[in-house]
Amino acid sequence: MTKREAVVVGIVDRDAALRRLIEGSREPSPLDDLSEAARKQLRHFEPDRSVVIRAAGAASVREGIHSIEDGSAITVFLAGPAGAVVLKERNTALADGETCYARIFAGWDQTPGAEPFEAAADICEVLQTAALSVFYRFLPAGPRRSSRRPWLESGTRRCAIGDTEENGFTIADAGEPRALPVTTFSARSLKLVLLSADTPDELERQLTAMAAEAQNGDSLAAIARLTQMRCRETTAHRLGLALIARTPADLLREIELIRNGVARTAVSGEEWKTPAGSCFTVNPLGSGGVAFVYPGVASPYEGVGADLFAVAPPLMDRFDRLAAGQAGRYLHVDDIYPREPSDRASFFRDVVALGECAISVSSILTMLMRDVFGVQPHSALGYSFGEAIMLAALGVWPVQTMLTSRLDTSPTFRSRLQGPMQAVRESWGVAEGVPLRWRSYCVRATPAEAYAALRGESRAYLCMINSPDQAVIAGDEDACGRVIERLGSAVVPMPIAVTMHCPPALSEQNELVRIHDLETAAVSSPALYSSANYEPVPADRAALASAIAAGYTRTLDFPRLIHRVYSGGARVFLELGGRRNCSTWIEKILRSRPHTAIPCDAEGQSGDAAVLRAVARLFIHRVPLNLESLTE
Repeated sequence: MTKREAVVVGIVDRDAALRRLIEGSREPSPLDDLSEAARKQLRHFEPDRSVVIRAAGAASVREGIHSIEDGSAITVFLAGPAGAVVLKERNTALADGETCYARIFAGWDQTPGAEPFEAAADICEVLQTAALSVFYRFLPAGPRRSSRRPWLESGTRRCAIGDTEENGFTIADAGEPRALPVTTFSARSLKLVLLSADTPDELERQLTAMAAEAQNGDSLAAIARLTQMRCRETTAHRLGLALIARTPADLLREIELIRNGVARTAVSGEEWKTPAGSCFTVNPLGSGGVAFVYPGVASPYEGVGADLFAVAPPLMDRFDRLAAGQAGRYLHVDDIYPREPSDRASFFRDVVALGECAISVSSILTMLMRDVFGVQPHSALGYSFGEAIMLAALGVWPVQTMLTSRLDTSPTFRSRLQGPMQAVRESWGVAEGVPLRWRSYCVRATPAEAYAALRGESRAYLCMINSPDQAVIAGDEDACGRVIERLGSAVVPMPIAVTMHCPPALSEQNELVRIHDLETAAVSSPALYSSANYEPVPADRAALASAIAAGYTRTLDFPRLIHRVYSGGARVFLELGGRRNCSTWIEKILRSRPHTAIPCDAEGQSGDAAVLRAVARLFIHRVPLNLESLTE
């Protein structure tokens, strides 16, 4: 039986103006029978003739429907925001070899008192949502899931549309080649407006001219497209200014805010940012090169990266090849994009599963920033497990699945340092069956304060120094309790048992070397920094494995690592992973020294907004970018 992944019931604004159903139709007419009306409209067109469908939400539509015949598969290429929908899950199993399937049920809202659709615009909403779901490979958000879910399952993706399960037609995935090139990024409703000049006064004049264009009713998409084209042609300008907006009215507000920023940063020299992400600096720092920063195993969270495949569709194909056809498994889609609210505590305590997910998210962001936007790193570093993520995401280790397979099968991460913690028992002389109360805490303390509080404790350790005023301690619950009492500061229990970066991990050093002794590719890589000795490590198989193993068994001094990379010339730090913790720590570590720390993800922001903000900040720091990847 074919799997129905979801049922979607369209919801529309009854007061919204009706949009034209098909390009060329002048006056829309109310239609009662949805599926029959849609077929009548589409049947009049010959196969391969392009038809543009417009949604009630004023979507940006590029391509249309091809090979239209009643009862045949319909291939649809559309671009723009999905219509408002309600999702009802059908959790049926998918047998091996079956086609992935989603039904867009174009009937009526089943809530009491709801009326059937009566307008052509309603059909457009459902058609557009179905087409976008197939082309961008996502399942829409719904009442039980706040964010869209990447449609990662293998096989042909199809959406059936009809007023009953038997009556309707099908929209099918066309497969390769994709309609969009690999270097394409579309931020849906957000627009990035870019200006460049050699002086703040020149930028001020451009802002004045742009405000006049917006007030005269010029399209925001047209304004953004024109400014991006100009900046591609004039890359030598010393200064850059970026504005992020959804509407012309938003653009006018951002212009007024950024005008204040231009005046202030000209005096202070600091970077100026608005709440929407518009930004400017009079002191660009990109000439020193960009350092790619990879966070650790705890960086994934529910919903991380949910929009990335939708705004850059070709990434899904590339990631699926990287994951050997098992993209859903390595990204752990059922855990970070759950079908319905549930307790995912077991996933967020499983360091192997988290590690696989973290590698996947960082790899996707690396492909996006390096291969789509053309950001070439001068150096790279990782926080704890982030060093392994760094090598996988940059392609130094070309076969990522080999690393995750070794992590999953090695006793080090299943029973030695996790689970029963046999290595800890051996180190402490605790017999099997005797309770082992290992705890990990993030504490507000300087390294000197933490070391002083740990003095005399043989079963509590300083594992990580995150920033000048934050550290991670771990060990026996009672011993950690005494340390926390001596510190007398804020403390946060950590959900993951941190057993790395402390003496009990020393017994696992040989196994850690084996796990990370992986084939390396002959790729041009940036300077790869390690916490083993806080120096660059050659991209040599044995040297990398030894450095990672050594780093895992010693206290991680993240400030020392950042200062070393900074001394190597880096001023722009780009974080490629979830949560933006490393960016926060870097800002504290470098404080008043010239630098900028840019996250590509921020929990609570959509993926496209976070990436667009990162691109804006890279632009104002005059980091070379491939602006042609931006699509309007």
